[in-house]
Amino acid sequence: MLMQFITIAGMVLIAVSLLGFIYNAVRKQQEKGAFLGTSALFGIMLTGLVLGGAQGVIFYASPGMSYLVQYPWGTQQAVLQPGFHPRFFGEAIPFKKYLTVSFGGQSGKFSGVAPIQEIRFHDSVTANMRMTARFQLPESEESFLPMAVAYRSQDNLIHSSLMPIMQEAMRNSGRMYSAQEYIGGKGGDFENAVLDQIRNGIYLLNIEEERATHGALSITEREARTIQQDQTVQVRVRIRRNSDGEEMRKDAMDHPLKKFSIVLVQANVQEVDPDPAFKDKLKEQREAAAQVAIERQNARKEEERKKRIIAQGEAEKAQKKIELEKQQIERVIAGETKAKEAEQDQVKKVTEATTRKREAEIEFERKQIELETAKLEAERIQTLAQAESDRRRMLMEADNALEKRLEAFVQVSEAYAGAIRDKRLVPEVVVSGNGEGSSQSNASDLIALLMAKTARDLGVAVSEPDRVKGEMKQ
Repeated sequence: MLMQFITIAGMVLIAVSLLGFIYNAVRKQQEKGAFLGTSALFGIMLTGLVLGGAQGVIFYASPGMSYLVQYPWGTQQAVLQPGFHPRFFGEAIPFKKYLTVSFGGQSGKFSGVAPIQEIRFHDSVTANMRMTARFQLPESEESFLPMAVAYRSQDNLIHSSLMPIMQEAMRNSGRMYSAQEYIGGKGGDFENAVLDQIRNGIYLLNIEEERATHGALSITEREARTIQQDQTVQVRVRIRRNSDGEEMRKDAMDHPLKKFSIVLVQANVQEVDPDPAFKDKLKEQREAAAQVAIERQNARKEEERKKRIIAQGEAEKAQKKIELEKQQIERVIAGETKAKEAEQDQVKKVTEATTRKREAEIEFERKQIELETAKLEAERIQTLAQAESDRRRMLMEADNALEKRLEAFVQVSEAYAGAIRDKRLVPEVVVSGNGEGSSQSNASDLIALLMAKTARDLGVAVSEPDRVKGEMKQ
């Protein structure tokens, strides 16, 4: 734009200088003075020639543009920075740094515009696809120059590479999916497949068809004798992979974007519009699905109602069961309580019986100990008595049982004394022949005699009165 303005300015100056020369010539014929001097007019013409010819010598590189400069002597140069650059009457071929290509877009708003692309899914459903992609051209001279030399112009780059790549990626992606799959939720996978093939190359596909026969119908025409069969064809599309599991691409080694370092910056699939027949079929399916959904909803409501009734019955049953179980638990608890009380009573009785038994055992043991002690004491006493008896026997043998005889004599004497203690055997006064009272009595003499006899029988020597001795001698 600037160079065009400079060129126009130079042409205007040349025109002004020529008009000045003509005007001066006319004024000279009329013998009048010149408008400008000849030197000034030559200066204006020279300036115009310089400005008019400057476009052939230099050019202005606009921001956002890259240029391939083709010099007259056959060399090329890449100009990537904005500003004034020499071209020496060479050709400066412009390339936008960013190219936007659209299928189905409005002309004038994009670098390249193509009609809406028709694709075909593998279930034979066609669709119109609108898509826009934005590419970034190389920013280094080493990458830009081979690309610019190969395509020679921006339009060639767009129409010979970018658009065909996008077109083939859209078509090949359509072959990978069915329209039903795209509508059913695989639209994102479809778009990712498109972008990946634009960026890295077109997939090599394996397409397999599986035919399934659902049955045979009756013969429709008697003459033809044919049987109609209902068949279903299922298509499976897979990406070919090499031994390492990587996708195989038909232009993997010579993909233009990779070869010339062109970068896919952004790509958007605006619309995939299936054909009207599929839309009608889809509409019928949606209506049928909606009807099925309504019926399913009604069935779900009935099922919920049934569940609610069952749940209510179950709740009542559970409540009744809880009450019965509560009563049963109470009875069980009461029974367990009684059992525990009985058990405790039994334990108490057993404890008491055990205690009594233990006490009896202790008492029995005590008595056994006492019995043993008594036996030992009896044995001891017996032993002592035997020893005492032996001692006494030995003493008696030694003194002819004098002590025993004395004890017997004493006991006999006490018996005699006791027997006559309160008896009056003779009168208190006895008159003797000589007429004198005597205080002696025959009873005393008798007792003395008996005692002497007892002593004699016992072998005890006692002092006897002389009178008794005399009588005993007589």
